[in-house]
Amino acid sequence: METNGRITTVAAVFLLLVGLTAVAPGRIIYVDDDAGGANNGSSWANAFPYLQTALSVAASGDEIRVAQGTHRPDQGVRRSRSGTIIRAAVAAASSDASFGLKNGEAILGGFSGAGADDPNARDVEQYETVLSGDLDADDIDLWGPGNPLYEMLRNDNSLCVVESRDTDETAVLDGFVIQSAVDSGLYNHEGSPTIANCTFLKNTSLHSGGGIRCEGGRPALTNCLFQENSATGFKGGAIYASAAQLTLSDCRFIGNWAGAEGGAVCCVGSELSLLRCTFETNSAGEGGAIHQTDGVLTLVECTFEGNAATQGGATAFAAQKASMTRCVFMKNWATGLGGAIESGGTLLTLDGCTFRGNSAGLGGAVYAFQFTSPQIGGGPATAMMRCLFTGNRALGSGGALYTAYTELTILGCTFADNWAERAATLGWMLREGDASYRLGLDNCIIWDGDTSIAAALYTRTRSSVVEGADPNLMIRYCDVQGGWPGEGNIDADPCFAERGYWVDATSPSTVVESDHDNATWVDGDYHLQSQAGHWDPLSGSWVLDEVTSPCIDAGDPNSPLGDEPEPNGGRINMGAYGGTTEASMSSAGK
Repeated sequence: METNGRITTVAAVFLLLVGLTAVAPGRIIYVDDDAGGANNGSSWANAFPYLQTALSVAASGDEIRVAQGTHRPDQGVRRSRSGTIIRAAVAAASSDASFGLKNGEAILGGFSGAGADDPNARDVEQYETVLSGDLDADDIDLWGPGNPLYEMLRNDNSLCVVESRDTDETAVLDGFVIQSAVDSGLYNHEGSPTIANCTFLKNTSLHSGGGIRCEGGRPALTNCLFQENSATGFKGGAIYASAAQLTLSDCRFIGNWAGAEGGAVCCVGSELSLLRCTFETNSAGEGGAIHQTDGVLTLVECTFEGNAATQGGATAFAAQKASMTRCVFMKNWATGLGGAIESGGTLLTLDGCTFRGNSAGLGGAVYAFQFTSPQIGGGPATAMMRCLFTGNRALGSGGALYTAYTELTILGCTFADNWAERAATLGWMLREGDASYRLGLDNCIIWDGDTSIAAALYTRTRSSVVEGADPNLMIRYCDVQGGWPGEGNIDADPCFAERGYWVDATSPSTVVESDHDNATWVDGDYHLQSQAGHWDPLSGSWVLDEVTSPCIDAGDPNSPLGDEPEPNGGRINMGAYGGTTEASMSSAGK
């Protein structure tokens, strides 16, 4: 009887091997846990019940299609690197189990699967396909990460759900929900996988990278959602990257958090490029959404809303270079420095960005500083072009901006209705005996009150506000409320299309003053009124006004006219829309 049992087992394993090798390279392999046929992966009717089994037989050029449902990495056949089967049927739970990506293999989720009218119908939201680290299916999310019961129930979960080691861009993961890992949803080591249409949900890490931990490589992510991931002990609630080149486009980050740095993303010595990504309600000690040390940060058309931190409510970085183009920062906050941005020792460029309703202790929207004083070493430059700052608040100085030991160039920006205890527009630090850096504003509108620009002079015993005391501050061709000496400057109502206002956050119908404890910002329209027409972003059309702003055709005559529509008077407008396609037009006869 014992001999017959051994023969039966060998025969079963032999038949399994025959079935596994029946799928040829370059074929489509099907996975569906509801399939009841031969379970050899050759069709939806004969699909493998387990994704792990499909991965064990797939070769370069294969496409694995996975039907809706939940798949766990400890289920099915798994092979060692030598090719030996180490698990068959349903494997015992093991926290080191994970799904591995390989070059040339595309793993696609979101199919309707066997039994559907069209089993190849694909919709990643309707036919949700989950890769879960909850091996025993016993997780109960009562109070979230950090709660003792929650953590106890996750002790037996997979460390990571997906692994990518030394892959290239032909390793594809598309259309899955990756969830319930306890040491990063996806671990990438020197890999460059292509990841699209995936959701990383409620993964954690006690150290760094709750959703993804990336060590080297060049991963590319498109249209992915990162929600409620956390790094409870350290960095990168959703993503942590070191020595990597990370590219993300059209991704969303919602409610992720880290105990120290980068509630959504934390990068060290990396190149981080983000296009059309959004960050909402992420939080950390520094960099509520993004924290970066060394490397290069590039943001294009990204939106940051409601993120929070002690320093850098939306972003905090000390990188070699950072550039942000057409990004929007709204209602982010920091208890300390930089409601939207904290920049330390970084060559920073902001072009066409909008900052509205952000708040902090210093620098309601932006806080930029250099680590050494001017006498010790040269500091990097911060340049801002065509940016709009409205309704930002600082409890101390610099309602819109605060800078220390940093060269600052501001061209064609609008500052309006910002508030601070002192210096509603721009505050900067002078230290007794130090030289100053050059601060320059050209073609700007500064409409934050009569004392909106001021330096704070710090001595060994006290600090004091010194308005206009820095001889290196140069303001030219600007409309400054209260007036300012300088070539081409004026002091006249800029005639905005519609100014914003403050309301009580606990009673939104109640209008309050900007210094109210519960003040929150309701934005307006800061295009300039014109009898020839101003651009209305709500209607997407040109609107004729009864008056014409004195800031139209009042910028530096030597500045390029840019893309201003005709009639334009042959001279650039002041403010954030000057030189752009949304510049208000010149009145007849100007």
